[in-house]
Amino acid sequence: MQYQLICLYFGSMLAALSVASPTSNLQPRDKLKVQITFSDQTVPLGTAPVNTVFDAFAKTCATSGLCNTSPVDITGYSLWSQGRNPSSNTGITITIVPGGVYPTWVHNGLLDGLKAAVQKAAVCKDVTYTYPSDVDRHSNSSPRTVNQCTIPQFVGITWQSGDAIYFMEFASKTTPNADGFCSTFTTLSGAVAGAVNGAAGGIFAFLGLACGSSAKV
Repeated sequence: MQYQLICLYFGSMLAALSVASPTSNLQPRDKLKVQITFSDQTVPLGTAPVNTVFDAFAKTCATSGLCNTSPVDITGYSLWSQGRNPSSNTGITITIVPGGVYPTWVHNGLLDGLKAAVQKAAVCKDVTYTYPSDVDRHSNSSPRTVNQCTIPQFVGITWQSGDAIYFMEFASKTTPNADGFCSTFTTLSGAVAGAVNGAAGGIFAFLGLACGSSAKV
């Protein structure tokens, strides 16, 4: 079985800046203006659920204001091809290397906002495959269907407070499998904006979307 390595890098695309103290000039009624950035390129997750991948990242980001940058592997999932092919099942290892800089009090909010953006950006579809029968290699077993997703190679959420920029973001280290994610913005932007605005109890004011960025890792 071949293994395809997908490394999701929750990295320091922006310069690491000092973390602000929980005390802030923000008034309770003020909302944090955030921007979401996507790449045009996408990567496959195979049968790994989007939430499983994101939750593995979330566990590495402490409330202390930094994400642990030690790599984390997610295994036990496959990437299937459509049709009848005994070798259509490719095992994948999803390796995430986390990163992020943020004030402690906004930790949950940034996670919720980023998760909402990733969920809306994910494209999932059913793939039906048929293995040759174990008894007769020329006959087929019953067709099976699995759900597989792709996500943008890069997704990031940034919030600027004064001269400081805080962020959580991820990028894939592998060659993306497709281009063209930005072409979906006509229909996607409203859904992403609504999801981010509604995340974290409505503490965010959606500043805008950017598309076309690609991480250099």
